[in-house]
Amino acid sequence: MYGTESIPISINLAPGLYASSTTDERFPLPLINYVAIVGSDNACNVVIDAETAPGVFTGHGDTASISGVTLTGSSRSGLFAEQSSITLDNCVVRDNMRIDHPGDDPDNGGGGIASYNSDLIVSHCTIENNASTQSGGGILFVNPLDFPTTLSVSDTMIQNNSAAIDGGGVYCELELIDPIGT
Repeated sequence: MYGTESIPISINLAPGLYASSTTDERFPLPLINYVAIVGSDNACNVVIDAETAPGVFTGHGDTASISGVTLTGSSRSGLFAEQSSITLDNCVVRDNMRIDHPGDDPDNGGGGIASYNSDLIVSHCTIENNASTQSGGGILFVNPLDFPTTLSVSDTMIQNNSAAIDGGGVYCELELIDPIGT
């Protein structure tokens, strides 16, 4: 299933639990260019649980959106995005634990969300109870290549996240930060 910029595709998820133990999902789930993952008006009704697998969703060079779902149970990041453009709306990202795995870069982090050289828009979400053994318990936003990227977080509750090094709630590593609407 492939979408295009002019003809995007939506995958509508019925209320329920999506996990290896219930629906035989294989995690992490890849985000696909111009495909929207759509849950319900109440994100708690559509739960995508990685059950300690290393990630719920991953995006590598994708433009995608996720709305109305709960991302939980990851042993890496609930959402990992690299050189992507990702929008989260009306989502819950909770109970993800970014732990080091053999061969991992020690600078990695991001328990709830890890964004590298990506545009990330988060609105009307709850980011809670995530942790990282590095930085960015709730959200890690890193732009080491100095690409023009955007981080926008609005009408979002970020609470009870922790990180061993920096940024329990949010950690940003950028050359230039231009806060708008703070």
